[in-house]
Amino acid sequence: MNCKSISFAYEEVDCLEEDQKIMECADGVNPMKQVPVLECTDTVTGDRLRFTQSLPIIDFIEEAFSELGSTLLPADLARKTLVREIAEMVNSGIQPLQNFSLMAEIDKYGSASDGKKFGKQSIEQGLEAIEKIVEKQLRSADARGPFAVGSFCPTLADACIVPQMYNARRFEVDLKNKCPTLLEIEAICLSHPWFETSHPEVVRNI
Repeated sequence: MNCKSISFAYEEVDCLEEDQKIMECADGVNPMKQVPVLECTDTVTGDRLRFTQSLPIIDFIEEAFSELGSTLLPADLARKTLVREIAEMVNSGIQPLQNFSLMAEIDKYGSASDGKKFGKQSIEQGLEAIEKIVEKQLRSADARGPFAVGSFCPTLADACIVPQMYNARRFEVDLKNKCPTLLEIEAICLSHPWFETSHPEVVRNI
């Protein structure tokens, strides 16, 4: 939304308290009882639209407002594919494996800490893999900027990496030793206007 300079209303949902499962009409808002959920109005038909899952939401915003602001997807096909690869590594290779619901199920069949250990291991393995890809890309001849794929402005890859780094700290992942390059990228991103106003500690005060 910040990339496209679109104003929005933010509603915080406390996943630690499982508010996403008990909020009003949870089944109607998202049958999976998860976040995020994007609600908007079709200005042509007046219909209320509701979309779930982070990457489809981003794709919708990119296409629906292609003429506004900037973009999170590079024009170059190879670089665009790399961006999507990194985003999917976070989206399907890390994020689902450290969800509270999965960790709770793991705890049922082991000790009370097995779930968190599994989640931490999944984050470490995923971020270490992304670290290698990003480090190689930034050393390549076509890298021109400081962001994850060597671009001059943040991309979808950065938008997926930064919140996962934030989450990794909750699991006490040793980011300094396991992914120093991603730490540098995170610092650059957090000083960028798109990220400055979308950080969890900032957005909840909007």
